[in-house]
Order: sequence, then C-alpha cells, then structure tokens
Amino acid sequence: MKTYNYTLQYIDNIPYLIPFGQGISDHIPSVLLNETSVMIWDAINIYETNEEIVSHLIKIFQPDTENEKIELENDIKQFMKHLEMYNIFGNQAFHVLVPYKTKNIAFHIAGISMLYIGLEALFSDNFIPFLSNEKQQPEITIYTSLILPHFKSVGTILVRSDDITICENDNEYIFMMNTYQYVKECHLSKDGTKCILYHNELKPADYKTAQEEVFHTIRLIFLYTAAQHDMFVIHSASILYKDKTWLFSASSGTGKSTHASLWKNLYHTPCINGDLNLLAITETNVEVRGIPWCGTSGISDNKTYPLGGIILLQQYWEDKIQPLTQAEKILYTIQRFISPTWTKEMVQKNLNAACFISKHAMITKLLCTKESSSAQLIHAEIDKYEEQ
Repeated sequence: MKTYNYTLQYIDNIPYLIPFGQGISDHIPSVLLNETSVMIWDAINIYETNEEIVSHLIKIFQPDTENEKIELENDIKQFMKHLEMYNIFGNQAFHVLVPYKTKNIAFHIAGISMLYIGLEALFSDNFIPFLSNEKQQPEITIYTSLILPHFKSVGTILVRSDDITICENDNEYIFMMNTYQYVKECHLSKDGTKCILYHNELKPADYKTAQEEVFHTIRLIFLYTAAQHDMFVIHSASILYKDKTWLFSASSGTGKSTHASLWKNLYHTPCINGDLNLLAITETNVEVRGIPWCGTSGISDNKTYPLGGIILLQQYWEDKIQPLTQAEKILYTIQRFISPTWTKEMVQKNLNAACFISKHAMITKLLCTKESSSAQLIHAEIDKYEEQ
C-alpha cells in the first residue's frame, strides 16, 4: 500500500511521521507514534490491503484470546483511519462536500448514463435534449463542490498547457483549469465512474460564466469515458445525406461550416452538428451519435445515424479530389480526433479506432475553394462511392 506526504523519522529516539512535499504545502501536522504504530507503519509499506496488514500484525503479536485478537484488529483499523485523515494513502475514495442545496439530474449522451449532483443553475440548457427519466445506476456521477479539497492531489504531469494541466496518480486524473474563472479543479476516477468539479463560491451574477465552464469540463470527462466505450469525437461539421452522416473535417477557420452550408443550399441537407461529432465503433460499422457540444455553431441533436464518410478539407485555389493512401487516411483521421491522448495507451486506442473507420467508411481529401463547385465535386464523388 503506497503512502504519501510522510516519512518516518526519529527525533531524540521518539518516532514521528514528518510531512514533506505536498504535505508541507497542505500544512498537515506531524504524527507522534508509539512502538506498535511504528510496526503498523512498516507493515503499511509492505502489504497492499488492510486485511494483509491485520493478518501480518496478528502473527507478530499473537493474541492469546479471541477478544484480544478483536481488540488488536480494532486498534489497527483505528490507527489506519487516523492516518487516512491526513491523506497518507492519497485519494482512496471520493469524499464530496456539497455545501448548498443540490439537484440530482439524470441524462444520457450517446448511450452513456450520467448523473449530475450539484447546483441546478450550473447545469447547462444544452443538456436538456439529453435528459432522462430512467432510474438506473449511472455510469458517470458528476459532483460539483464549492469547497476545494483540503489535501491537494498531485501526481505525474501528463499534459501541461496554458489552458490546462493534467496529472495522474494511482487512483485518479486531476485537471487544473488554468484559465477558468470559477471551475478550478476536476478530479476523475480512473474507471471513469465519478468526478468532482471544484469551483469558487458563486453569486447569481457568476452563474452564466460558471455554467459554461462546467459544461466544457463535463465534455472533458465525457471524452474519457466515451473512449472507454469505443466512442471517439472528431472535429468536424456533419450533414445528413442519403440517410447517412457525412463529416467535413478541418481545423477551425478552414471552412467546414461554409462547406456544410453549401450543401444545405444546393441539396437541402440538414446539418447534424456544426463542430464536433462522436463516432461509435460497433462490431460491424460506425455510427454517429448525437452530443450537445458543437462549438459556437449552436447546431447539434441527440439522434444516431450511420457514418457515410469523412471528407478532409483543405483550402486551395481550385477544387480537386486528392487520393489518399490507407496510411494517410488513418493518420489524417486520428489527427482530427479530440479524444484523450494523455498516454501512449490512449493514442493506441485512437489509432485502432481510426483503422476500423478507414475500413468501414469513405475517407478522402478535398482541396477546395469556397464556391458551390467544391460541394458539387464531392457530391459526385460521394454518389460514386455509394453506387459501389
């Protein structure tokens, strides 16, 4: 069982647990030990579970009666509980303090059941089409808390940017929101089932901005859990054509929304999502499932459609289809994903998904102008693909 924040030291032959590192920053106190608690501390650093620790110490002390054995077990567990108060074992469980009237709101996104527990004013209206009345165990429970954790979790830094710092420890991912005004931290259990959003105390005038920050923080959590369910989000605008979804993917400002508008004007195709699309990998095909996040476009829905293909857009002086090798199809697709890539395992998962998509959907590159001719060119290419 790993321990954090403390080291065993003897001061004038008296044993103390002395804090260091983050423990000093959190102002946690030193702990005076006796001979028995030193033995417990040593066992903690050898064995993995409470049961193993208790069993080891019982063998050492060899109590004569059953009552003495029970008393020893209780003393050990009480000392362990005392150590937990000082976060010596890190975050073994989520302890949530929500000091205001909360609202429990259930919602489903792309088949994932979610439960929000927090201030109702921070729950975005964008989630309304995804609300659910089903009474079932949620796959993700999201808490919001006004109280920042007393013990600040630390770990290995996976990602560090101007916007966010992502750390990993044995039990959770920690997100430090560097640019947000109200949401300061988010803690996500590694199994993706629980997260806590810690934000500053709010006044009603702060709700609008705080709600937007909560909305986008929940997206970060959802992306992680979605990937665990073989669902990946790609930066793209989507249209519905011939009962399939076709994605126009490009970096911001390249013209994907413009191209979707050309299709709407020429072929009366509805736009499904103006900025982000979720691709769900099934046993036999790829589905596009509705999500509420859609950038500034304001266009999204909660339905599911089969994927037709992905058209990678690049601005050019003329309209031209650029053939891609199989490797290029996979590489360009994964580059458009916004699903987590915090570890090499996550990158491999994204890569496997892109490989599957490349075998079950049309992927091509369109060098294009902003004229109607670009939509007409790829429209003919899609019709040709569909006839095959």
